[in-house]
Amino acid sequence: MRRILFPIGITILASCGGGGQDSAVTPTPPVLPPAVGAVVVSPATGSILVGGTVQLSATVRAASGTVLTDRAIAWASASIATASVSASGLVTGITAGTAYVRATSEGKSDSALITVAALPAPVAAITVSPVAPNILVGETVALAVALKDAAGNVLTGRTVNWSSATVARATVSSNGVVTGISSGASYIRASSEGKTDSVNVVVNAAPFLSKPFAGEFLVSNPMDHDTPEEFVDMNGYFVSSWGERIAAFSSHSGYDFQMAEGTPLIAAVAGTIQLVTGNFFCPALNRNVDQTTVNLIATLPGNSRYFIRYDHLSRIDVANGQTVTVGAPIGLSGNTGCSSGPHLHFQLVRYETGRNITVDPYGWTGPGIDPWEANPLGAKSLFLWLPGQAPLVRIGRDTTLAPLNSAQSGPGKKPVGIVSWIFAGPDDNVSPNNEYVDLKIDPTVFAGASYSLTGHFIKNNAGDRFTIPAGTTLRPGGTLRIYTSSGINTASTLYWGRSSGVYGNNGDCVQLFFPDGTYYLMSNGVVCR
Repeated sequence: MRRILFPIGITILASCGGGGQDSAVTPTPPVLPPAVGAVVVSPATGSILVGGTVQLSATVRAASGTVLTDRAIAWASASIATASVSASGLVTGITAGTAYVRATSEGKSDSALITVAALPAPVAAITVSPVAPNILVGETVALAVALKDAAGNVLTGRTVNWSSATVARATVSSNGVVTGISSGASYIRASSEGKTDSVNVVVNAAPFLSKPFAGEFLVSNPMDHDTPEEFVDMNGYFVSSWGERIAAFSSHSGYDFQMAEGTPLIAAVAGTIQLVTGNFFCPALNRNVDQTTVNLIATLPGNSRYFIRYDHLSRIDVANGQTVTVGAPIGLSGNTGCSSGPHLHFQLVRYETGRNITVDPYGWTGPGIDPWEANPLGAKSLFLWLPGQAPLVRIGRDTTLAPLNSAQSGPGKKPVGIVSWIFAGPDDNVSPNNEYVDLKIDPTVFAGASYSLTGHFIKNNAGDRFTIPAGTTLRPGGTLRIYTSSGINTASTLYWGRSSGVYGNNGDCVQLFFPDGTYYLMSNGVVCR
């Protein structure tokens, strides 16, 4: 069969309304993202320790300054032996040195200079001081730490963490300041880099003692801060609570208040009575003696326990195990046991973890550390008297031990005598009016209406003298007091005018001289000239 081919015609139709002319279509070009104009790394510098890290960040901007957040950032370290960097810009110190860490995006880059320091020497030892601090409830004490490396070098700038084993008794701040909360003890610990040390802080009750008697009495022997262990250190002097050396019965563990036999004694605090009777050798009398001690046991908040000791009583008005309130009768003072004259031996003992420690209720105000506190057997003393309740500590002699016109007169009895002489008191070198002499008429010798002291003078053993002003008189029953320092003279008070103490604490005399050259004297540990 023969195939027949037909021509095909192509007709092109023009669009309407075009005036019969063709119209060209132009495509819209694509919008390209802005190019990276700069990369900024921050921080520009950094310092870390070996093993430490620092996070870097990189900000990518266009040439216009617009921040670009959709661009890839590559991180690299110029010295990977010194510092490495992660894909997120976290730099880790490898060895000591410096390294530039670079961030790059689309050919733009910036760098940070990282300094890597070697690790400091680790803490090898930590020491907390003071070793055994004592504070009152509500008081504070600042503890200190010493950090050292293995070579003994002192380390600084390390973190120290503090903690208290018993926060109900003592708390400690982040910088080592301890605050007493309640009576008792708590270990305070300091730690740094795995090393620890601790001290036992004893918290004492706030002042709680009241006067154990009415009135005021001279002290013949106070507590010896040199060493209060009774009859141990017989070096001929004691160290007072204000730090002065004074001639008296050495190694004394309390306060001897001179008082006539039969003076009423009262409870200084509420507590329970404990009677202790014993026989022992008394060095002062060179013989064995029997003595009954009255202990008043006070248990304070926090279970802190004190023994208030009364010795040499002529009569005991309490029974073993009896409970008493403040001011309740205890007994009468006397001259029993190891005693050479009527007085009250008053002593404060604190019970501490299985041992009894003598403490001074007047505390320690001398320079430096209390010698008794520094003794391994000792403990810090604190002022424990309630306001206005502390008996005065005036060390001297009076007629309790040597009645007026006794053997201390010479020769013969005198119309006027020295009834008391205070040769030592708290800080009498700077407060010399703590020293004074009291004169009185002896009515058994002089029966007149008044006695003239014109022509009389007093002097110490060194020969320093004070002449009583002419016209001064003394009436029966009256007292003339002569202070060492300055003041305004009155009919009953005179002032020597000295700028410092005139009587030697380590032994001295005071003598009242009469116009005829005879005298009346009191002495302390020396032979009067």
